[in-house]
Amino acid sequence: MLDDRAANLIEEPEIDASACRCLWLNVLLYQWHLSLGGTPAFNRGRPEARAAEERAARAWFGTRDFAMVCALAGLEPRAVWDRWIEQQTRGRRS
Repeated sequence: MLDDRAANLIEEPEIDASACRCLWLNVLLYQWHLSLGGTPAFNRGRPEARAAEERAARAWFGTRDFAMVCALAGLEPRAVWDRWIEQQTRGRRS
């Protein structure tokens, strides 16, 4: 049986800040890729699932969670947002 008092306790004597930033950067890059129409391997061949993932990724940009992920990745949310808008605009013109 799990002791609930210790469920939220994580003991990590050596946290690698660089690895943490890399993790959050990959979350951002994954969402970026999806928002531009990239297809995750698990949705290939399923256009309705791909479209839903793309819509969800686009809706995620600009949210509080987006800003938090940018901060954890060591990036300025506004700068990422501006670049993302530029890419979205360029993608729609093509």
